[in-house]
Amino acid sequence: MSPSRTAVALTTIASSGFLVAVVTVALAQKPLPQRLSHEHTFQRSVRAGGEVRIFTYARWHRDCSPAEPPSIEILTPPAHGTTSIRPAPLTVDQIREGEADCTGKTYTGTSLRYAPTAGFHGTDRFDWNVYGTSEISHDSVVVEVR
Repeated sequence: MSPSRTAVALTTIASSGFLVAVVTVALAQKPLPQRLSHEHTFQRSVRAGGEVRIFTYARWHRDCSPAEPPSIEILTPPAHGTTSIRPAPLTVDQIREGEADCTGKTYTGTSLRYAPTAGFHGTDRFDWNVYGTSEISHDSVVVEVR
């Protein structure tokens, strides 16, 4: 997801001998979902030189038919590594209370992965938003690089 862009327009209006400046600011960005639905903090570990899957997100309808995978926006990147976002399968093994029981079904999801910078050992952190159709999830991770 690309960063937000801001457009600024300056209009001047002459009225009764006064010059009035009107500034219009328009933000061009993905519309925010209606509500914050979840907030998670994950704990992960990875060996130096390796890569770890942080989480895979997928969506499905109440009848268990697949929905478009959610998108991920990194808000604060890791200080000592890189992230990658790519398609990945997700097999449902748990259901949330009140959700359709689609246990055992596999969906195309969006996977978030982390790889530490070569030679780094220690703790790294970053956070991101996950955008669904009408909701947003704000998640973060603390990664221990061994």
